[in-house]
Amino acid sequence: MDKKALLIKTMISYYANDPCRIQHFIKVHDFAGVIGKLEKLGDEEQNILEIAAIVHDIGIKVSEEKYGDADGKHQELEGPVIARAMLETLDFEDSVIDRVCYLIAHHHTYTDINGLDYQILVEADFLVNLYEGNESRETAGQVLRRIFRTESGRQICADMFGLSLDPEASKAAGVRAREIQISFSHTRPDGRDFSTALSEAGASFRAPGENIAYGQNSPEKVMEGWMNSAGHRANILSPGYSRIGIGHVKDSRGVDHWVQLFLN
Repeated sequence: MDKKALLIKTMISYYANDPCRIQHFIKVHDFAGVIGKLEKLGDEEQNILEIAAIVHDIGIKVSEEKYGDADGKHQELEGPVIARAMLETLDFEDSVIDRVCYLIAHHHTYTDINGLDYQILVEADFLVNLYEGNESRETAGQVLRRIFRTESGRQICADMFGLSLDPEASKAAGVRAREIQISFSHTRPDGRDFSTALSEAGASFRAPGENIAYGQNSPEKVMEGWMNSAGHRANILSPGYSRIGIGHVKDSRGVDHWVQLFLN
């Protein structure tokens, strides 16, 4: 039997009489698999991602028994040991087990995300949690801006919750993220206003807004900075903006540069 199919069967038995959690990990697995393939992960990384998605919440039962809650940090603490034993029993490779256990130990941690498999697992989990929690469109939009980094994950989130992730604005935001490496300003390196990048990308707009930042090494950290700044926060929460474009680049020194473009 295929190892992943056997792992799914084992996890269904592990969550016996708990259809909600069975449905949850199946949906996270499916979303992670789709995003990983759309982002063109290599075979090994795709395999690790899908395995991690199956067992990502494996620590929840022990957390509830030991701590009386399903807190994410408790899951991260308790899950890897249980997952390792299960994966070893099913004869998964040591290198695969090590990375899967690392992902389990960090899947509720949204800073210092290292690896596309980690990022996609977080995005897939959020897609399911937003739906299962019956979260508002506004909340989904804030999560999209704060957490999602893959192009495929952003588009799926936008489509699921009726959000407008504008492709032209995202193209312009990518241009602007590269430009603020040269000149950290709302004015472009050639002296023109940032809005001209939107025009060049073919976006339609009236009075756009722009948030820029550099140095923060995760979406969580840059969003924290923006949300603690009155002007940046106003752009993010403004009901006057209905579309967004997001850009992110890392320069040759490893410094992250971030751009949000807001359109009405």
